[in-house]
Amino acid sequence: MSSPSAWATTLSGNPVFGKELRTRWRGWRLLYLPIALLAVLALVFMGAIIPVAYRAVAWQDVVLALGGVTDRIGAITAWLLTPALIGGSVAGERKQLTLESLLLTRLTVGQILRGKLAATLVPMALALAPALSVETVFYLAAWKPAAVPLLLARAGLIPLGLVVAGCVGLWASVQAGSPGVGIVLAYVATGVVYGLGVLGITVCVAVVEETARHFGGQQALDLAQQHRSWVTLAGLAVPWVLAGAGAYIGAVRHLVREPTRA
Repeated sequence: MSSPSAWATTLSGNPVFGKELRTRWRGWRLLYLPIALLAVLALVFMGAIIPVAYRAVAWQDVVLALGGVTDRIGAITAWLLTPALIGGSVAGERKQLTLESLLLTRLTVGQILRGKLAATLVPMALALAPALSVETVFYLAAWKPAAVPLLLARAGLIPLGLVVAGCVGLWASVQAGSPGVGIVLAYVATGVVYGLGVLGITVCVAVVEETARHFGGQQALDLAQQHRSWVTLAGLAVPWVLAGAGAYIGAVRHLVREPTRA
């Protein structure tokens, strides 16, 4: 997509990033989301410790369950809020008739899009950081060494989903003529991408298990089923990564042709 040095430049000296950040997140807005997430997690935690107090279940199982709940809350936040925040970014410039003048500056199309994308992803990442930290603590507190790598890999799907939803939402905004249309298109596109990930799980699991059964017999199949969680993660992540990369490249290519459009 872009080199690490290009992204470093985006965060350090890109005027689009600074302008978008000041416009969207002025004042105390950036604190609202992490506070809300931590409040939800606190309520979930208070409800979860009740069975522990009555010794209905082992505390390690409750901690692992809390980690799973935190995982889902973070994922829902990333996939639901990111399209709304980025879907109108480029479309808003087009509606206000400022996009052409922005494209005529010395900034490249890649710098403009990376600035708008980073202005959404960086605050969202900072907002989700407390939830991810709490989730990691939950997983490590349970201390089931065999489960920790897989659980942390699951937690890694949250920032991955955030980046993918941002890239897909950016592509939708580039296609749209108004912020409202861009946001709606962003939600539709991210829904399709999320569905591709779910479909990827089904396909990946079926292919791996059938291949193991065909070439390795029952023993290989048993081994594949033991590692089914890792296969599931791969089946989910690969379509997301491909869709995110394709969306970003498509957005750049579309906007490169923008000044020549009638």
